[in-house]
Amino acid sequence: MNNYHIYRENFIKEFGSDRILQLNGLTLLKEMFALKNRGNKELKQFFGNEFPLGFESMCYWLERKEDKDFYTVDFGSCRGGQHYKFFIYYCQKNQSWMKRSEKISVNDAIIWAEKIRDLLVEASSYLNKDNFEEFYEFVNNDWFDEETKVSELFRRAYIHKYLHILFPNYISSIHSENWQKYYKNKMNINSKELFSFEKNILKRYDFEGNFVPYYKILTDKYGTPHNPKKNNYLEINKQQEKFEEINESDYQKGGLYTPDNFSQNGKEAPTQKPNKSLNGDSEVYILDKKVRAQALYRSNYLCEIDNNHITFVSRATSKNYVEGHHLIPMSAQDNFDTSIDVTSNIIALCPNCHRAIHNSAPEEQRELISKLFGLRKSRLKKQGINIILDDLITIYTKQKTDIMSQTF
Repeated sequence: MNNYHIYRENFIKEFGSDRILQLNGLTLLKEMFALKNRGNKELKQFFGNEFPLGFESMCYWLERKEDKDFYTVDFGSCRGGQHYKFFIYYCQKNQSWMKRSEKISVNDAIIWAEKIRDLLVEASSYLNKDNFEEFYEFVNNDWFDEETKVSELFRRAYIHKYLHILFPNYISSIHSENWQKYYKNKMNINSKELFSFEKNILKRYDFEGNFVPYYKILTDKYGTPHNPKKNNYLEINKQQEKFEEINESDYQKGGLYTPDNFSQNGKEAPTQKPNKSLNGDSEVYILDKKVRAQALYRSNYLCEIDNNHITFVSRATSKNYVEGHHLIPMSAQDNFDTSIDVTSNIIALCPNCHRAIHNSAPEEQRELISKLFGLRKSRLKKQGINIILDDLITIYTKQKTDIMSQTF
């Protein structure tokens, strides 16, 4: 267990919703809002011996605590602007409890502390049950006081941060540099795009009729900076292969593309990566059927393992039936800066050779890949695709290893 998880467990032990629900009166006010006792005589008058030197409240943990028990910056920053941030707080300059910029009595401070406690407990109860619809209804439609909607209070950094610590897969840590870097990298977007995606925890996301936090969509897909989600390579590869089979089937039905504008010796140059589409629980790259059609046309509809492999007349082309195969599998597209759904990477194979390159014994598979790589190496380079034979074979080997590991 790394320190992040220890810090989170320590915080929940001290200030989780079950714990603060048990607090009332001066004890609640002290535990949540008294910050740290550095010899503060004014606060001592309220709490007496229950406010020992060095005492640290929940708000202090969220704003400033950095030691072996809790390192607050791991969960994002919420420093500055006490009157906006905490709603209620003790102002040493005025020697008074404050509600925003208004002086209030200690009894009123207790009342407001209890209201905030109840708000955090109620929000936690919805999230504990994955009841996102009621959570959003509560946050968006309820009023905290005559001037403040619950939604405004939930935008305050410390409440946002409190819920993130308790529910890191549901509530974002938008104030955390680690969070920003992690998702910018995963999503390949810049800071402006990231913040337009996730402006606050109130983002409503309707996903197949269910209300879920936007951030949960991200964590389900990418994990979190402290619990990164590893790509299920086998599942991604399965989904990509399934998608390619559909693409091949559509092409073979015929009538989609004609070779009128194709050139057997047309210029091949690097092209941008294809877009992705959600297929099942995985994202797959969208293939261009026209590229496949042009690749087969360039091959003269002959199997590139052996031109003598004659099959039958294709409905789509009225030529010898062959199938398109990505020599570098599309499941490896993330490893390349340019598209690998290009004519130089699509091999024409008869059905038997196509099955062989996927399912043959390792020695035979390596021989087939080596032959095809030798035919396409120079063309691949022209399209900005650089790979050595051993790395290409490793991709195929990994596919088989993953299949075997999940079979037995």
